[in-house]
Amino acid sequence: MIIGSDLEWNREAIDVLGLSWDVAGSLRATATGRDERTLSQYLDTLKRATTVVGQNYLDADCRQLAKEGVDVGWLEPKVADIRLMMHAVNGHLAGTGSYDLRSIVLLLNGRQGQRFPLDWKQYASDLHKTCAMDAAAALWCYPTLSRLVTAHKLEKTITISHSCASIFARMREQGVRLDRKVLEAIYIARKAKTEEIIEKYHLWEERGVKKVKRVPIWRSDKILDVCEQQFGFKPKDRKRQTWAKLLNNPALAPDAREFVEAIIDLGKGANDALWLGSA
Repeated sequence: MIIGSDLEWNREAIDVLGLSWDVAGSLRATATGRDERTLSQYLDTLKRATTVVGQNYLDADCRQLAKEGVDVGWLEPKVADIRLMMHAVNGHLAGTGSYDLRSIVLLLNGRQGQRFPLDWKQYASDLHKTCAMDAAAALWCYPTLSRLVTAHKLEKTITISHSCASIFARMREQGVRLDRKVLEAIYIARKAKTEEIIEKYHLWEERGVKKVKRVPIWRSDKILDVCEQQFGFKPKDRKRQTWAKLLNNPALAPDAREFVEAIIDLGKGANDALWLGSA
């Protein structure tokens, strides 16, 4: 069961609980005021759901529930935050104002022949309707986003981003801030290591006519030919598990082992964009 959810809350406490669900292709939504009974019913519904869909749900609504004493350890793993999914499939729109819920609905109107009603924002006059429609809008967008995530093979990216969102939210709560100087030092160290590996094993080729550039080739099948030319064997493919299996081979020569370890290091986080230079 996939449930859409939204909460309306002020600085003190949650005021309104909103839920949305799909019945035979027909989207339903409701919202109610929060008290002990309705909060218990709300949480029970989420516990029975396989997926809980929301907007900013991990770093906002989940954290507010935790602040009010609700254990969200069981909830966070089943949350599908459409803002994070939107960022994964449409990262080029970051900073354009296209990540509010209304814009996401407009950009992802993937249900042909149907249009989601956009006149739901009535914070001043009808907070219950606003909460219910926010939950419905998130659930409306979820199928299209899920198809895009699958089509672009971004499932692992989504898993990582959802895990990170919960971590960063807790950091903010506790006043922890990322040290930018440390991050820059890590970036510089990784960049230097990437350059060293690419240069050492000549993992680049020259491209261009008027302006010749050295372009890394370790993300292409040409890396297999490099391995064969330099060490006398050619892996069946360039998947990480193939390199890891080679590393466990006791018959591997020391220089070949060093090369395989270097390729695995590149695959752990190096980026081709870190190393582009003129020949």
